[in-house]
Amino acid sequence: DADVFCMALIAGVATLVIVSLLTPPEPKAKMDSFFNRLQISTDVNEEDPVSAAEVEEEQKRAAVNGTQSLLVNLLHIRKGAMGQSLWKAYGTDFKGFLIGSGLAAALVFLTWLMLKM
Repeated sequence: DADVFCMALIAGVATLVIVSLLTPPEPKAKMDSFFNRLQISTDVNEEDPVSAAEVEEEQKRAAVNGTQSLLVNLLHIRKGAMGQSLWKAYGTDFKGFLIGSGLAAALVFLTWLMLKM
């Protein structure tokens, strides 16, 4: 029933907001560490960068190599590209998306062919 779904959705969102406001925020150091790790490629074998300069340097390296994460930078794509073209900075993600879309389209087409026979 649509009414039950709507009420459950409203109750869930309201509970999320109320509990978030009543609980203390996470420590700033932990939050900074979390967001810094989002900006760093998992291909890096070094110790985790802790300073903003080290994180920015790693972001530039990822943008030049085409391994910058599109999902992490979705709300600020140009800033995440670090001066590189979007295709160059997010090349790995774009190529993966295109390959995955092509495979999905091929599966749909093959299924259509099989059902048509």
